[in-house]
Amino acid sequence: MGIIGMGTGNILARNLDLPINDFNKGLRTALRGRRRTIDLGWVSFDGATEQCFTAIIGMGFDADTMANTSEAGKAEYGWIAYIVAALRYLVQPGFRATVTIDGEVCEAQRARSILLCNCGLLPAGIRLVPSARIDDARLDSLALAPHGVVGWLAVAAKVITRSRLGGRLVRHHPCRTAEVRTSSPVLAEVDGDTYGKVRRMSVRVQPMALQVRAAV
Repeated sequence: MGIIGMGTGNILARNLDLPINDFNKGLRTALRGRRRTIDLGWVSFDGATEQCFTAIIGMGFDADTMANTSEAGKAEYGWIAYIVAALRYLVQPGFRATVTIDGEVCEAQRARSILLCNCGLLPAGIRLVPSARIDDARLDSLALAPHGVVGWLAVAAKVITRSRLGGRLVRHHPCRTAEVRTSSPVLAEVDGDTYGKVRRMSVRVQPMALQVRAAV
């Protein structure tokens, strides 16, 4: 697969170190770049047919943000438009969820967002999951559980500084399979596109499943 990173987030392109918002360079790489094999993620919502993802899927805060970021805002401000949209949801209540990692049930928890990541690099060079690799035969589960604006500041500090600041506000588990069950319907997203409200998310990794064109 050849990728021309001309969108706003461009998460997959960034994690493959591809040209961003440069059509000519992107086209050359898509046609002539060296081959690289990466993992794919697969997700089923509420038992529906599986669909694949390459970067990040999630439920809660991230999906709310994606759903409420306008096309006009993205056209004018790029990925910063997502930050503006996210500010509206900082103090929204969370949801109760039970997460199963590789067949082992984790404790039930209240969360604002649960993410399954195939890669970890975000815009502005932020490493959401420093250990995540797109070809390591695993996914990374993140459960974010901040309380109010102060809690989100602690989570942001943890992510930006790559420190342990935030403690139980951020729970991280590497995995091959994961299942998330919620007590009420929660909005979900797949690689930045909203899916709808769901109660169950079943996820697995397919190692080394896709060949892409990487750097020339």
